[in-house]
Amino acid sequence: PAEVGRRVDAVPRHQAAFWADYGFDAVGASGLKLGAGVRFVGKSPLAGEPVGNESYTLVDANLSYTFRSLRFALSARNLFDRNYVYCVSTGGCRYSDPRVISASIGYRF
Repeated sequence: PAEVGRRVDAVPRHQAAFWADYGFDAVGASGLKLGAGVRFVGKSPLAGEPVGNESYTLVDANLSYTFRSLRFALSARNLFDRNYVYCVSTGGCRYSDPRVISASIGYRF
């Protein structure tokens, strides 16, 4: 009964994500695509603590080129290397993931 109506710990009330991409086919660069996105995670409470997790916003990006059946892509998560601390309990905290840049090659059969 003590838990009824209480918010769940470490779960934010608000989250949002937006992603958009643009293909450059109309300007003569067929197969080239650029994308970017924003992820927002709101504040979240911690049990028995007066202060919980602070909100944060991250930016991601992607650049890809498709030629016949080959696709080359370069992706970045946390593009601006935003630092934050996320806790699930008073003793269970970790630092944010740093900027991660990855490249991939794919072939479609």
